[in-house]
Amino acid sequence: MIWTTTKQLLQTKYGLSVHNITVAMINRTLDPEGVDNRSKRVLKRRVFHVPGPNYIWSADGHDKLKKFGITIYGFIDAWSRKVLGIFVHVTNNDPRHIGYYYLQLVKSQGGYPDVQPPTEA
Repeated sequence: MIWTTTKQLLQTKYGLSVHNITVAMINRTLDPEGVDNRSKRVLKRRVFHVPGPNYIWSADGHDKLKKFGITIYGFIDAWSRKVLGIFVHVTNNDPRHIGYYYLQLVKSQGGYPDVQPPTEA
């Protein structure tokens, strides 16, 4: 839930302990449409066009098995949806690991994609 992320940010960055209800009220005040969409589980699908294979590689981390100490990071070719690599580690939040995975893919694929979009903030 979005309030969990907001609550964690307030706690870690500013040292503030805020009740869930307060965070929910603030979120509803600042972004009522977003709160309604999230509660209805409405997703805004974004369409983007990729001219061909190896133009963009997409990457994402998954925490489904984090409670067992396992995280997964995967890369796909955005045009073909071909899985380029899946990496398993104890964390998928360390940029050094993600950079290492990327370099391994560049080596195994014999090159890098034409476009390299910025990483998530």
